[in-house]
Amino acid sequence: MLSVQGRAPPLVGDLVKILELHLLAFGPFTDLRLDLSSPSPGLHVIYGPNEAGKSTALRAIRGLLYGIPHITPDAHLHHNTDLRVGGRLAGRGDAALAFVRRKGRVKTLRDPDDNPLDDGALAPLLGGVTEELFRTSFGLDHDTLRQGAEALLQGKGDVGQSLFGAGLGGPGLQQLLTTLRQEADEIFTPQARTRPLNEAIKAFEESRSRAKAAARPPADWTRKRQEIDEAKAEQERVDAELRALRATDKRLRRALRVLPLLEARRAILGRRAALGDVVLLPEGAQRDREDAQERAADAAEQAARLRADIEELEARHAALHVPASLAELDPGAIDGLVTRLGSHRKAAVDLPRVRAELHGIEEEARAILRRLGRDASLVGGAEPERLEAMRVDVATEARIKKLARERGAVEAKPREVERLLAANRARRDACARRLAELPPSEDPAPLRGALSRAQKQGDLEHRLREAAAAAAQLAREADAQRHRLGLGAPARLDDDGAAGDAAAPARRPLSAAEASALPVPLPETVDQAAAQWGAIARERERLAERAAEVEARLRESAREIDALQRAGAVPTEADLAEARERRDAAFKALLRALQAKGSARAAAAIHTATLFDLGADVAASPGAGRRPALGASGDAAARGKADEYAELVRVADALADRLRREADRVARLARLLADKARAEADQAQLAAERAALARRAEEAEAAWVELWRPAGVAPRSPEEMRGWLGRYAGLTATVDRLRAVEAEAEALRARMQAHAAELHAAIQGARAASGGARGDAGGAGAGPAGPLEGAAARLPALVEAAEQELAAIEGAARERRELARERKELEREREDLERERAEHARALEAWRADWAERVRALGLPGDASADEATAILDELDALFRKVDSAAHERRRVLGMERDARTFSADVAALAARHAPDLAELPADQAADQLIKRHHKARADLRERGEIEERLAEKRRERDQQEARRAAAEARLAKLFEAAGVARTGDVAADLAALSLAEERSREARRLDRDLVENEGKLLEAGEGAGVAALEQETSGVERDALTLELDRAEQRLAALEDERRRIDRALGSLEQEREQLRATVGAAEAAVEAQICLSHLRGEVRRYVRARLAAVLLEREIERYRERNQGPILARASALFHRLTLGAFAGLRVGYDESEQAILRCVRAAPPAPAAADAAAEPAKAPVQREVDVTGLSDGTRDQLYLALRLASLEHHARTGEPMPLILDDLLIHFDDDRARAALAVLGELTATTQVLFFTHHARLCELAREAVPAEALREHRLR
Repeated sequence: MLSVQGRAPPLVGDLVKILELHLLAFGPFTDLRLDLSSPSPGLHVIYGPNEAGKSTALRAIRGLLYGIPHITPDAHLHHNTDLRVGGRLAGRGDAALAFVRRKGRVKTLRDPDDNPLDDGALAPLLGGVTEELFRTSFGLDHDTLRQGAEALLQGKGDVGQSLFGAGLGGPGLQQLLTTLRQEADEIFTPQARTRPLNEAIKAFEESRSRAKAAARPPADWTRKRQEIDEAKAEQERVDAELRALRATDKRLRRALRVLPLLEARRAILGRRAALGDVVLLPEGAQRDREDAQERAADAAEQAARLRADIEELEARHAALHVPASLAELDPGAIDGLVTRLGSHRKAAVDLPRVRAELHGIEEEARAILRRLGRDASLVGGAEPERLEAMRVDVATEARIKKLARERGAVEAKPREVERLLAANRARRDACARRLAELPPSEDPAPLRGALSRAQKQGDLEHRLREAAAAAAQLAREADAQRHRLGLGAPARLDDDGAAGDAAAPARRPLSAAEASALPVPLPETVDQAAAQWGAIARERERLAERAAEVEARLRESAREIDALQRAGAVPTEADLAEARERRDAAFKALLRALQAKGSARAAAAIHTATLFDLGADVAASPGAGRRPALGASGDAAARGKADEYAELVRVADALADRLRREADRVARLARLLADKARAEADQAQLAAERAALARRAEEAEAAWVELWRPAGVAPRSPEEMRGWLGRYAGLTATVDRLRAVEAEAEALRARMQAHAAELHAAIQGARAASGGARGDAGGAGAGPAGPLEGAAARLPALVEAAEQELAAIEGAARERRELARERKELEREREDLERERAEHARALEAWRADWAERVRALGLPGDASADEATAILDELDALFRKVDSAAHERRRVLGMERDARTFSADVAALAARHAPDLAELPADQAADQLIKRHHKARADLRERGEIEERLAEKRRERDQQEARRAAAEARLAKLFEAAGVARTGDVAADLAALSLAEERSREARRLDRDLVENEGKLLEAGEGAGVAALEQETSGVERDALTLELDRAEQRLAALEDERRRIDRALGSLEQEREQLRATVGAAEAAVEAQICLSHLRGEVRRYVRARLAAVLLEREIERYRERNQGPILARASALFHRLTLGAFAGLRVGYDESEQAILRCVRAAPPAPAAADAAAEPAKAPVQREVDVTGLSDGTRDQLYLALRLASLEHHARTGEPMPLILDDLLIHFDDDRARAALAVLGELTATTQVLFFTHHARLCELAREAVPAEALREHRLR
């Protein structure tokens, strides 16, 4: 496990920093400055709520450093050409630059005075960091953080990928590797057939084979091409005649189409001329006339109806009579009269009841006076002041009641103080007795020191048990690894004689430590052997493929030869040579026989006869019958030889004839035999090569076995042993860790023994000072010690005993101090109680004096009880409630009588003014009649107003109808004028004349439309020719003559088309023959095709090599980066991960998966140690699994792991390269408050190595930054 105490050394003074960001005109900002300079390092927290422009500020930083993009979303307030971002940068040493970046394509870098700067002026400060590298390596937001965590999950914690991905800043490393591998596999795999490269190889080989097969062009190629040229010339001649004839056919057909249309046009022109001059009226002239007539008639009818309505309304208006005085009466006065009438009638009903209630209340008040012993006539009497003198004011009543409530407490408090004083005396006596019983005080310093030193070591017993468990676990792991490697038992051979595992020992079983020290070969040596074996295997596969190919060629040749021979024996040159040899031998024998008889002439005759197929009994000429037969002139032996010779001559000649007749079969057989011979030669060559390869394989295998002999291992193949070596490295690492853990356990035992001895001596000294009252320490720690032995096993019990002894000493001292403090407190309490007793006595005397004075106002003596005073107060309160209620009812009676008189007077006044006939009625009846008459007058007045309004409306409508009728008649007059029809005064005749003019206008318009339509049809039928041209073209032409001429043209056209088809067929046959010839003359074309396939093959090879090489280079670079940076970066990342997870994880370590691939493992922090008593009581448990793979982390913890790796990589880069500002955008929105606070603290420390700008729109993160980062290291900015 890596240390969690690592902290990056500070690097101050050489940072590349942004000193100022000046948003001159960018996005929503105008002339906003962010001062990012500070004399000392600090975390810059830049806060902006939503819509405040946080994202705009981030884009402004990239635009400042690398240019504003051509297409930008930040040109909404300022015009595109006005966008400006300024800033000041400081670099290593004294390098600094103040500049402004404008939006544009060239010369975008300006100085503060707007003078152009060279683009290279900024390069030294950027240190070669490109925009993409700055964005990925020095920019981080919550999305990138989550993607990086997902990349860790996809890579399953691979150490190289994790470090490389965090250092590069690109989260898709595993995806990139997968994509490159898939891209290469999609282009080519050895076993595939449909991949592009596989297909390109196959196409190239096939085209090359075709190029080789094409050899000799035929002699008639030129002749065939000449025939094709002649056929094409004839085809062009026929095509020219066809074009001319089709043009004639087209012209004749056009003339036939336009003749009827031209005749129709002439007829239309005649009818139009017959109409003469016609006034063309608008299309809707008739509709307008009819509408005007209807409107005039409707308006006249509506005007007559409205005049009748007006006469009826005027009669109703005259019949209405409205009293002016009642109608003009104020409605508010009438409404008030209605309300008062109701109140008057209700008061007339309520007055007797209220008078009765008043009498009852007064009687109840007199009864109370009599109970109090007072004069009952005071109620309702002539001297109300005497009654009021008995009223107790509120303050006096409240004071008496308060004194009555306080009486019990005032009298009880002195008694309570006396009781407390007695209790105080008893407690003081007990405290004195306890102090006298306590033993003398002791000095706990020696025991406390020994105990503190032991406790500072932590739970040594738990750590020792944990180390022992870890050692046991590692021992088991080592044994398991040893057995998996085949080093735990003698070699077992399978049925084929090979070792049972990847390797097996050749001697006695080894321990894990012995197995880890074997002299095994280096991985490079195994790689060389694997390469050698791989080359042999590939050569063996190649030879096997060639052998299979040669075998297939042999089988194919034999099959074709057999098939050729089954169709009939095929003569060969060898057969002909053999026949001729037999013939010549027979001839020589015959010559020798004839020469032996001495007849050379006979031999020559026999030879000649044989050559010309002259038999023994066949005459050579008509005169041959007179010559004796050949057989008749010689003996039987010569005759036999002659027959044999003749037969051999015939056979030889027949073979020669067949060789000529069956030249194709003969050539094919010769080719097949030659192929078979070549295949047999190749087979022999392959056998030799395979034998040589077998010898090489045996030598390589012997060298391979010899290589492993010093280690006593029977190896399998190098490829298997490469994995075996990886697992063996895991075994050696496990043994190393086992030794380290065992050494740690031994050191823990020694420390436990030392602390146990020191604690035992300290306990003995403390108990000796106490006189042995607390027992003997010799038994401390006794009891079962589990797997531990000696004094180390007693340490927990000794710690517990020391804690008890120290607790007893400190308890006694603490009790002594408590008792002394308690005695002082009791003395102070006694003094306080004495003071309280005196105060309560004084308070009781004051209360008695106040009470006597207050109850005297009630007519009671000073020693009257509180109940007596309360009873008198209650009676007086009830009395004056009745007195007040009676006064209220008396006022109500007087008010009701007064309101009745006022109402009657007001009604009489209204009646006298508006309705004198109601003066004799009672007030309520007169008021009722006045109200009804007023309502009737108001209704009549409203009706008269409505009639007047309707009259005005009807008169307006009548005037409108009269205006409508006049407008319609004026419209008719305009129609007459437009048609040119004079009006005679006879309405019917005038309208008839107008209708006729409308009809003539419609007819003229129809003829004009027909003429336009006819011309359109002519234009279409005449294929665009004008009317004049068509008239000229068809002038003097008859339809029948056109028809006859068209028939002749069609017949000639059909004949020419037949001729064209014949030529096409002939040309097609010639082309097909040429294509057949092309198969024998296509060597050049086949070679070109092969070159095309080769070019395509090269392209696919480039694609495959690029993808495969990119994946290999990326893997090697990842591994190289891991080897170079694993130590420093992973150590720092481990410490940061511990802090970011608030100690939930102790750190990181490198482990190995099943394929011996290095992976990251997260080490959980140890759980809290149990108490000594619990540890002693509980049996030993199996160790808890404390290591977690990346796949086992939660999403949030995986985010924090990636952040730790990223920050550690940035710190490493800052120490070894150019430290650029780190831009963080709401990085912590998925962190809880505690882990966000820890992350902010880490970022605050990171500012010692690089400038950190933390952008956020969460105010809570600003609060957490104030808590986590010291005030002198925090710089807060707000975007407005």
